[in-house]
Amino acid sequence: MGLRHARTVFARAVYSLLLLAFLSISAYGHGPDPKVIALSSSTGPGDGIHALTTNQGILVYLNFEYKWVCEDAIHPFARTNALVIDDQDPSQWLVATNYGVHRSIDGGCDFSAVDHPLAHMRAVGLWPRPNGQRTVVAAENDEGESTLFWSDDMGRTWQAFPVHASGRVLSIRWVTGDSETMLVHHSGGLSVRDVEGQILRELTITDAQLEIPFDSIRHVDISPVNVDVMLAVVQVAERSRILRTADGGRIWQTVGLFDEPDVQIMFNGSDGRVIGIGRLGGRWSSDDFGSTWRIDESGEPTIGCLYRRDASDTIYACGNPYAGGPWALGRSTDFGQTWTPLLAQVEDASHRKDCGDEDRTYLCCRGRCPGNQMSCGQPNFVMWPDVCYDEAETPISDAGLSMTRSDAGIGLDATMPALESDGGETPQDDAGLRPPPEADATSNLDATHASTAKGSGCSQAAGEDNRWPLWSIYLLVLLLMCKPIHIRG
Repeated sequence: MGLRHARTVFARAVYSLLLLAFLSISAYGHGPDPKVIALSSSTGPGDGIHALTTNQGILVYLNFEYKWVCEDAIHPFARTNALVIDDQDPSQWLVATNYGVHRSIDGGCDFSAVDHPLAHMRAVGLWPRPNGQRTVVAAENDEGESTLFWSDDMGRTWQAFPVHASGRVLSIRWVTGDSETMLVHHSGGLSVRDVEGQILRELTITDAQLEIPFDSIRHVDISPVNVDVMLAVVQVAERSRILRTADGGRIWQTVGLFDEPDVQIMFNGSDGRVIGIGRLGGRWSSDDFGSTWRIDESGEPTIGCLYRRDASDTIYACGNPYAGGPWALGRSTDFGQTWTPLLAQVEDASHRKDCGDEDRTYLCCRGRCPGNQMSCGQPNFVMWPDVCYDEAETPISDAGLSMTRSDAGIGLDATMPALESDGGETPQDDAGLRPPPEADATSNLDATHASTAKGSGCSQAAGEDNRWPLWSIYLLVLLLMCKPIHIRG
């Protein structure tokens, strides 16, 4: 009897653990440990900084608090690489994902793919022109070539650049001088282009008469005060070499060697100060446009995505609380010396309550939670409509567009409203594990964790949730624990 009793108890425990595991999986419903990979800004209601993530969509600052637009609201399994919100009309959104470029005309409640081959291409970034409506997008194909397009009407129509870029486009930087140009940094080169995309000049980075391979150049920045001054970060094993030019990229020299492999640099918008921030916590600074450097006191780890909106000392950055970072999104008002959190953790974002019950943001995000939280006031066992998970197909590499010659171009990932598309990391198509759609569940309704009862903030039609009440789930667990289970032996 002792052995049989032990087997019975073991079987009951297994039943209960399996059920609880199912409930846990359904609470995530999408990739765990979301990481902020890019920042964006807008001057609409709330005037805020927005964060894009690897596997959980967008954390958007609306009406003075952070709201969550999950990845499936845009496209199933999407990695959100970039966001542009029209300053003149904040209801107009453009989002670049690994499943194409998508638009919203209602402020991010509903999304649809653009009417262009870009709808089926891997879009790695969006770069808005500071003056005017033009937005540039880069899309990568399977052969390692990137096609660039521009739109002057928030994605309704698109024009292709005349020359493609070799490798992944890392950043595009708009530069105003005697004439407005773009500095394009991609894994196959660096180039200066005019506003129509024609190559004006190709750059190479050399040191001691040796040409630096483009694929080892991790970051390039240009001074807003003197556009002839540029800095490049080159990875050398587990360290970063800093090279500088003062003549627009013709002659380069080494000015620093930092003891970290992943370092981002940023020029100040009004003087010669420069900062370097390493993902492991290293800090460096310069007061003479990067000619000389000093080692500063170490800071918090995981900080990256350096972002500047204007020429002031206020800058922004992302962090990764799941890897020991201090916050998900932070702000510094003293040019990187001290930081305060804007969004301490992804879980602090809340569900939107202003979207209709036919909009994708409502349909596809309910029943889930941002971050890794297990419960956040959302209904359990939501049955998604097909639109939330039936569209996940492999992006078309070039959508039939012919490739002209690729440039050896050069792109500077400097410090303007240019989005860092991946923070120096290789993007993944789905950026995380996903359970089947029917194993879905809780999502965050709002930062105060609203109740699932009526009036909790989400419109809920009777009978449309197709879920069991939470008390019935607990009752089922108790029944499984109490019901005799006969095992032969």
